[in-house]
Amino acid sequence: MKHATLVDATDLDAWADRLDGRFGLPRLLRRLVVATTSGLRRVAFRAGEGTQLPGWDGLTETGASSTWVPAGLSVWEVGAGADCKAKADADFDKRSKKPLDVIAKDTTFVFATLRRWPGKDAWLSTRRLEGLWREVRAYDADDLEAWLEAAPGVHLALSRAIGKPGAGAVDLESWWEDWIAETEPRLSAQLLMAGREQVVGVVKAWLDSALPTSLAVQTESKQETLALLAAIIVTLPEDDRDRLLANALLVRDRDTWDTLASLQNPLLLVPWFRDNVQGAVSAATRKGKSVFVPLDRDTRARESTLAVPRVSWDAARRALEAMGCADTAARSLATLARRSLLALRRKIATNPELQQPAWATPESARLLLPLVLTGAWEHRSEADRAVVQAISGVSYDEVQSRLSRWANVEDPPFRRIGDAWLAASKEDAWSLVGGEPDASDLKRFFDATVGALAVPDPRFDLPIEKRLVAAALRHDCAISPLLMESLAESTAMLGARGFSRGSRICEQTADAIVRELFGKANADWRVWATVASTLPRLAEAAPDTFLNAVEVGLAPPATPLLKLFEDQGDTMFSTSPHTGLLWALEVLAWSPAYLTRVVLALGALSRLEPGGKTLNRPMASLERIFLQWLPQTTASLADRLKALDRLRAKEPAVAWVLLRNLLP
Repeated sequence: MKHATLVDATDLDAWADRLDGRFGLPRLLRRLVVATTSGLRRVAFRAGEGTQLPGWDGLTETGASSTWVPAGLSVWEVGAGADCKAKADADFDKRSKKPLDVIAKDTTFVFATLRRWPGKDAWLSTRRLEGLWREVRAYDADDLEAWLEAAPGVHLALSRAIGKPGAGAVDLESWWEDWIAETEPRLSAQLLMAGREQVVGVVKAWLDSALPTSLAVQTESKQETLALLAAIIVTLPEDDRDRLLANALLVRDRDTWDTLASLQNPLLLVPWFRDNVQGAVSAATRKGKSVFVPLDRDTRARESTLAVPRVSWDAARRALEAMGCADTAARSLATLARRSLLALRRKIATNPELQQPAWATPESARLLLPLVLTGAWEHRSEADRAVVQAISGVSYDEVQSRLSRWANVEDPPFRRIGDAWLAASKEDAWSLVGGEPDASDLKRFFDATVGALAVPDPRFDLPIEKRLVAAALRHDCAISPLLMESLAESTAMLGARGFSRGSRICEQTADAIVRELFGKANADWRVWATVASTLPRLAEAAPDTFLNAVEVGLAPPATPLLKLFEDQGDTMFSTSPHTGLLWALEVLAWSPAYLTRVVLALGALSRLEPGGKTLNRPMASLERIFLQWLPQTTASLADRLKALDRLRAKEPAVAWVLLRNLLP
């Protein structure tokens, strides 16, 4: 492929003066050999500082001769110095005297240089007459230019590395390296393939067939689909990987496509343009090319299209941990990856502005903001739909219309999974829609959240032994656990970060929600029990207000919080809503500002709670906070000792048991 912006012999000669040129020539030769030679049995070239080690710079063995690589065994020496003849003579004489582990008469000697060598032909004639080797070859910059034109993938990659990228196409390896370099940590191939083993197997079989056919693959976006192909290839065995990467090209326009399709090389082409893709694919396969067609979810798939499932959560978590993410972060990011890999990529991007989805325009953002606050809900739940309608301020039909529009774009803000609508990433969406929620937004959110969470679950009106079958008795909570958790999460985000905007009105709204919920709930333990699973989020939203409510709830004579410690169900399947309260207090204990109040609350609970079958008890929470070798708090040792002193003064019996349990 001839192109004015690709490297030529002059560029190669200049590259020889650079350190990366001198060290990079063996790597270039290896890629050229792999890209243009069939029947390879062995190929080995040293690269980088390995060129300074003893032994051959390169070795090839093939079953059939090609234009550039002779049949049988060949040994290679390389040079980038200005005096080509001197380097070639020195290498030839040394290897002729000591050919190491090869038989010279049965082997071809090849010398390659990045320089232009005017005396190359004369040198070859002289050396061939000596008859020491089966054959002698020499390649200079002009020869390498011609070889590069026969290997467009290698040509494009080298041009990009030197600083002369081609406009119409890019090699897949360069695209992949750029794509994964835009995040920290870098995305791994394993993450792209997480839980997609069946699809990976189909793509590998297609790549291995080497037939001039096309394969259409569909994921959430064309970027993800292309990244999946690259991930599969880079994890193949070295020879297969290098062969495919040397011939895999991402083509940006039809003219370049037609040029590449007309070449004799067995290329793997990827169309990255929109006009008449089907015709371009058919033309290329007729000319002996393999074509990978990346599709997004907006493209109507044919029966032969390979539909790719979302990554699995567990496999994604393991991949993220291997990328260097801590356990908690890996779990959170795996959840996001499960919903949207593009949203994950944007979240960990070093420059998030590089990715701007279609729905993040100012005119769309205003409409999207209330739904981002809502976060997730069950479409089939009438109660959930009423809450969504109340927060958005429009009819649910209008909500559906907006969601349908945004769900059909690449990298959507919301996903429909079964009967549930979920924000792909609430924080990610908020950072993109921009602006602050105004007073009316927050007032609707306040009213709807309090109205939804402050209604006691009817199952707590049943006798304890019947509560586990409340759903069958139609005594379950009206709103779904999904919406309940999402509302609590949004409240926490408003209180802790104002959705990363630091708005005082956001914090005030979160505080008012917690105060309204638990100011009334102290007279009714059922509300605490109803929202038990969300208590850690609500505690994070307004820590002082939450602790005030806990302290009032433990005050005699009513002490309504003790009702949370009643086991629900029979011996084998008993549960207890008090665990949510303990988790909430443990969350707040991480902050030195709240440690003492949390410790005193847990101390009072340890003294007052009736005991039960559930293993998670207030004393166990205290022990985790003060664990000597791994305390579950960021408070200093001095602050922890002060908290223990307060506990000893307030709850001496509890403090004694705690200190005894903390002994090794």
